[in-house]
Amino acid sequence: PARISLTADRSVIQADNRDVAVCNIELQDKKKRFVPTACNDLTITVSGPVRILGVGNGDPAYRATERPADADARTYQVKAFNGLAQVLLQSTGEAGEATLTVVSENLPETSCVLKLQK
Repeated sequence: PARISLTADRSVIQADNRDVAVCNIELQDKKKRFVPTACNDLTITVSGPVRILGVGNGDPAYRATERPADADARTYQVKAFNGLAQVLLQSTGEAGEATLTVVSENLPETSCVLKLQK
């Protein structure tokens, strides 16, 4: 793969301590085509008024935990499976902006910004 594509199911979530955004991670080649054989290690980092509720990659044999042990964790690692991974971000009840950043070795980092409104 040559790049990481990061898309959220929406750009605004409610700052109510319950609302969740689903963020999809896709590994792509330099022509922005999906790479279904990619299994890169991904480092996920969040900033702002959200928490990492859970992560997944669709691998039925995946044995790692699917959520941080510490509810306030700002960083988490997951391995892509067949070029894909997913992150669930939950609002913390505070309005503002949150940023999700994904990095993988030898690939440019990518970010997605969510707005949280009361």
